[in-house]
Amino acid sequence: MRLFIKSCSLALVSLLTCLPSAQAISVSPVLRLSALGGEFFTTSARSTGGNYDATIAPVIGLTDTFYVIPIYLGSYKQVPSVYDFLGESTLIERQLDHQAVLRTLWAINSVWRIKPRLGFKREYVKQTTDDSLQTGLFNYTRFTGGLSAEAVLPIGSFELGYEYGRSKYPNYQATIDDPLLIGSGLTSGAGTDILNYNSHDSSINYDYTTKDKRWRWTANLDWLREDFIDQKVISQDTNFNEVFLNKHRTDDIFTLSLQQTLKYSARFTFGLGEVLQYYISNQNGYDASQIDVPSFTYRYYNYLDTQINPSVTITLGRFDTSVVGEFGFRRYSHRQTQNGFGDFTGSLIHSFNRGAVATTRFRVAKGLYMVLSRSLITYNSNTQFELDYPYNYSVFNVFGGMTWEY
Repeated sequence: MRLFIKSCSLALVSLLTCLPSAQAISVSPVLRLSALGGEFFTTSARSTGGNYDATIAPVIGLTDTFYVIPIYLGSYKQVPSVYDFLGESTLIERQLDHQAVLRTLWAINSVWRIKPRLGFKREYVKQTTDDSLQTGLFNYTRFTGGLSAEAVLPIGSFELGYEYGRSKYPNYQATIDDPLLIGSGLTSGAGTDILNYNSHDSSINYDYTTKDKRWRWTANLDWLREDFIDQKVISQDTNFNEVFLNKHRTDDIFTLSLQQTLKYSARFTFGLGEVLQYYISNQNGYDASQIDVPSFTYRYYNYLDTQINPSVTITLGRFDTSVVGEFGFRRYSHRQTQNGFGDFTGSLIHSFNRGAVATTRFRVAKGLYMVLSRSLITYNSNTQFELDYPYNYSVFNVFGGMTWEY
């Protein structure tokens, strides 16, 4: 964090010394605060607490063509939520995030914009087996740096981006028996800091809005490469025992995201989002508890996932209500189903998720809203063994509170 602050300070000092005068500086503050409290229900648990979010992002215009945007994003979830971790899904009890990003925007001419950025994130995650947020096994820090180039054309804007990142998990070593990973064969033989990785994220984004602002269409294609610096690839010897190869795990995540929005009238807005993700990893799996069937699973983490999210927003005076549907399907390429005792049954795992989120807001004053949010999402799979992490469960929550946008 100190390194990030020092880098940001040096960058700002260098930029300010290039200014002709301080009078050229303009500041457009962006602020959003949210505090919601309520109840969270799963198939087997119930919890009461709050969710708190803060976004601070002043846009500082140093000249007519150069802007600096320091961003702070903070969130604290006191109630359980579904957490996606390296191709796995699990329920966590609490989560605390701090993220700082320094973005710049340089408009070279009427078409091209250059956008460098630096970022830092620290996340605390408490599972049911962790003592506190500070000791969570999945706590991590992440540093990022990237650059993107945007071309604004009459047919829409195109943006090419690249970002490099380094993620470290200070509390997790492979000698700790965590069911989420041990059940797939990630023991101390794989390495010590087996969750630490470096990433390369390349993306192409397209954004088009009609002149009357009624129709918008966006598309994003993203390729994320994760190189695990201390996690060896699992294999098996001629006697079908677990061994580790002298090469490290790499994951490639390809994601295509589409979004269409139609402002039908002042009262109705319709939307449709589609996400297609292909997760590829060279890491295999090994379940030592299997006796009568092979314990080795080739390319354990590979899957294809698709999500469809239709939405509608209705505005009536000071009230607006948004309803978002969630329909998804995931199929693992090699991971087998298991019965309630953990025995492989020969089929490949697939899962469905479906549900809806409804949010109603009442505008109390300019930028100040009372909020009521309800959601119900169900996850179903054709596998029954859930010691490693849950496949079959439902999540329902009701939250109410206030949000302020400035």
